This record gives sequence, structure tokens and C-alpha cells, in this order.
Amino acid sequence: MLQGDRGSATVWTAGAIAAVLAVAGLLFSLGSAVVTRHRATDAADLAALAAAGRAQEGTSAACAQARSVVKQMAARLVSCRFEEWDALVEVEAEAPSGLGTASAHARAGPVTRRTAAAGQNGGAATEDGRSPSRAERSAQPSAG
Repeated sequence: MLQGDRGSATVWTAGAIAAVLAVAGLLFSLGSAVVTRHRATDAADLAALAAAGRAQEGTSAACAQARSVVKQMAARLVSCRFEEWDALVEVEAEAPSGLGTASAHARAGPVTRRTAAAGQNGGAATEDGRSPSRAERSAQPSAG
């Protein structure tokens, strides 16, 4: 064995370990960004639902509920507004590794019971808005 090659395996091993650590760091950063994006979208969805659920109490009460939900999900409510009865929210979440922020938008609003039931049954709905039972559907005269 030549004297000049002595210790070269150690250098190659150290280089390989550094490369593996660099790839692991990049994968961790990518995973952190994906998790942050999901956290932002989840917070926006829940905040929109919370605001829509309180729409009858007024915009300020509804948006306060949305802000509370967003805060519990470690995000920040950027905007909360209503278009008719639909709540529209925008949320931002900070990535834990300091890679930036992820933002998300969501919309939620009421669905009238009669419209929802009619859509599921080809237009049929009972007077109280619920879907007719199988017995009620079979008792109805057919259109043929």
C-alpha cells in the first residue's frame, strides 16, 4: 500500500456522510413546507366553517370565532369577510424552520335543506326539507 493513499477512505466516508446529511436536511425542509401548507389549508377551512356557523350573529362575532380557531391552529387570520351568507377567510401559517409562510383561502356558507335534499333525490324533497324515505319514494306515483 502506498503511503499517499493512507486515510483516503476516511475522507470519502466523511464526504458521503456530509452528502447524506445535506439530502436529509433538504427532505426535512420540504416536509416542513408541506406540513405548513396543510396546516394553513386546514386552518382556513375550519375558520370559514366557524365563521359561517356564526354568520347570524354578525360579521364581528363570526370573524372573532374564526380568529379563535386560527389561533388555536398556530396560524394567523389575514382576512375575514362575508359575501351574502358565505364566509371568506384568508390564513397564513409560518413554517417552523423559518422557510417562509404558507397562505390559504377558504369559503363556507349555508346550504338550504330543501335544495340539498332535492339535489340528492332528483328533485324530490319532503315539506320539511328532508330526503324522502324509501317507503315514501315508492308510494309516489311514477312519471312513466
